[in-house]
Amino acid sequence: MKVFRDGDLYRMYYRGSDVIYTKDGFSTPRPEVACYAESPDGIHWTRPDLGLFEFNGSKKNNIIWMGYGAHNFAPFLDENPDCPADERIKALAGSSRRGLWAFASADGKKFRKLRDKAVIDNGFFDSLNLAFWDSVSGLYREFHRDFRGKGVTSVQEHRRIFSTGPEPLSGLRGSRLWDATRGCRADQGCRSGQANAPGASVNSTQTR
Repeated sequence: MKVFRDGDLYRMYYRGSDVIYTKDGFSTPRPEVACYAESPDGIHWTRPDLGLFEFNGSKKNNIIWMGYGAHNFAPFLDENPDCPADERIKALAGSSRRGLWAFASADGKKFRKLRDKAVIDNGFFDSLNLAFWDSVSGLYREFHRDFRGKGVTSVQEHRRIFSTGPEPLSGLRGSRLWDATRGCRADQGCRSGQANAPGASVNSTQTR
């Protein structure tokens, strides 16, 4: 789930799924979807009928995305002063199988893919993949989970994550690995006398 304030409105994005649990495990008889709700105060919420996607024979629902990326659709308000008006709310979503894709919307409800391929393709992407505009550095920063070392999170920063360039960003400027187990930078050897987390390495190809 992702919640943020946009002017006088709070926007909530969450996953809708139908999971059946049994003693042998679980199944999902229907595909996951990304849903939307809004609130004037962050307490009282409504789920508007958006009419965007058909579900159970009707478009009378609050679904904003169906298909690849619905599992972890994570929008954010883009505060980049150069952001186009029709891309003021962006989102990242995806998985290790097909990579992380970028989406954009003018109203926070009707999203479109920025490219027909992944914008980042080196990660596990199994949780919420968080991005935001960093006004101090003038970069978009993106956080996702990876498993190149035990407890390691990949931290990546670059300008082109939401561009329309032709290739995914396999090597990212300023990439860092954080070892959550030991609380240190895995790519810098952690504390003195400690070895890197197994497999922790950084690809720092320039993207500018």
